[in-house]
Amino acid sequence: MPGKFITVPAQNVFVDISENLSEIERRFESGEDVRRDFWKLVGEVKRSGIEDEEIIERISRIRDALFGRRMVMGFRKGFILFSVLFALFNILFFIASLVLENGPFKAIAILGAEIGVIYSSFLTGRCIGAVISGIGVDGFYRYTPLELGVKMNYRSYLRARPESRVILFSAAIVLEHLILAAHTLFLMSINSYWIIPALILAANLPFSYLIHKYARTGELHRLLRELRILRDIRKQV
Repeated sequence: MPGKFITVPAQNVFVDISENLSEIERRFESGEDVRRDFWKLVGEVKRSGIEDEEIIERISRIRDALFGRRMVMGFRKGFILFSVLFALFNILFFIASLVLENGPFKAIAILGAEIGVIYSSFLTGRCIGAVISGIGVDGFYRYTPLELGVKMNYRSYLRARPESRVILFSAAIVLEHLILAAHTLFLMSINSYWIIPALILAANLPFSYLIHKYARTGELHRLLRELRILRDIRKQV
């Protein structure tokens, strides 16, 4: 049946993954850089549908050791904070659009509000995606001095269905584009600087794709990865 998730992998696949994981653990404990082989193994685990708790636990321990980032905020507190910021920047957008007279100050105010909306919509969207997908989040860490990253609970992540991982990474992208499209249409209706959100909307996906293509990171990169895994799983059915 299309979309069915394979939950019982062939025995030889399980044995291969278990042996490769043991080798990675040995190399990791000896101080070798195992990141490339480890992430390749994670992809194989996702495609195989392995639900063995010992395998998932061992992989999660290595991932947590490789992560090396200190949490600065828990999930619930972060979800509330980012949702409030998302609402606040949207309110500021509508205030700037409706109250200020046309001119450079209004254009700058709208641009500033949109930057805030983009920043907060990513984190809010990831939280919404986690809730909808049922994948746990341990908290938030400082990715850059001005940007927070999201640390997933890797045990929950590996146990999730491939469709759930797609939902997790698509939520932020969908929210960003929906809100930018809504802002563009609103500003067009009042004939006021609609080009600002329209340009951001037009550039958002191409910019994300460049990050995916050359830096091999970003939300679109993660979404495309999970879509490929989902496609491979469905081909096996």
